[in-house]
Amino acid sequence: MRIILLTLITAAFSSLYAQDSVLPQTDSGRDADGFSQESGTKLVESAESRGFSIVENAEKVDVDLDVTRIGRPETMELLDSTREFMLGDRLEYMVAEDREEPIVLFVAEDGRVDVPLIGKVQAKGKNARTLAKDISKLLEVDYYYQATVHISEHRDARTRGQVFVMGQVLDQGIVSIPKSEVMTVSRAILAAGGFTPRSDPTRVTVIRRDREDVEEEKRMEVNVAEILEQGRLDKDLVLQPNDLVFVAMRGDSSGTYTVSGAVRSPGVYPIAGGQDLLLSQAILQAGGFDEFAKGSAVKVVRFDENGGREDLVIDVDEVLEEGNRDADIMVKAGDQIIIPEKWISF
Repeated sequence: MRIILLTLITAAFSSLYAQDSVLPQTDSGRDADGFSQESGTKLVESAESRGFSIVENAEKVDVDLDVTRIGRPETMELLDSTREFMLGDRLEYMVAEDREEPIVLFVAEDGRVDVPLIGKVQAKGKNARTLAKDISKLLEVDYYYQATVHISEHRDARTRGQVFVMGQVLDQGIVSIPKSEVMTVSRAILAAGGFTPRSDPTRVTVIRRDREDVEEEKRMEVNVAEILEQGRLDKDLVLQPNDLVFVAMRGDSSGTYTVSGAVRSPGVYPIAGGQDLLLSQAILQAGGFDEFAKGSAVKVVRFDENGGREDLVIDVDEVLEEGNRDADIMVKAGDQIIIPEKWISF
């Protein structure tokens, strides 16, 4: 005869019948309280279907929460405790006792996730282990006797993550990185609808946070105008998941200048608002002279408000090599800087 003693686990299992002693049987096959062998069998099958372990022919069966398969509180200790969640993260969430597939939670702009039953919970700045324990405590107040919460970073099989495009673009927000593609700055901006009429494509900033230390960040300036207008794909920075791309508004700079000829990175460059820019500095921002440059005869083409043209020839070698700062000039918005090449004789 199968003799069963079950401790009430949760309200969900209130139908399970518990006794502290062996139940005497009557001739009719029922115990003194009318509990039949057939009912006991069904009770065992019901318990086993829910993941409980039943010991046969024992005087007592202890069903311990820590050894059932529906969820173990100590498994939350195995969750990641290193990476802190950030805005825009997608999390996989499940309660083991529910025996249901995980759902995806989104870390919103206020840093919180919307958890079923309990509502908004702060997630930004917490790791998976801490957040799981916080949610578990809240669930156990009114909804669960025990809530074993599992949380992990959601990784969509179709994407490799996402970036955030802000500022002067037509559709600010999240841009997903397709799994089979490389996402660059220009592609992310195009995916966000492109530039607004007030944007400054020469001044796009990429902010990348350190995954190990969210307080640390790296800022990189990208001249997207140069990429799109001159086809300088080598300048198109490859983005990583969770990068922030910020497009500045026109007027934040004093204008642009163009560097062409024998420099390592010819293109269009911004002049930071409120700052003076020397010719030698402008050339260095363009990567400096290449091995064929004739630095002693740098030409600056400048136009005035009436369209009048002025051609200046500057010996930048004298500035860089001999330290003659008096020979350096200020670059103005609209200047065209041309570096000629040396004649090579054989």
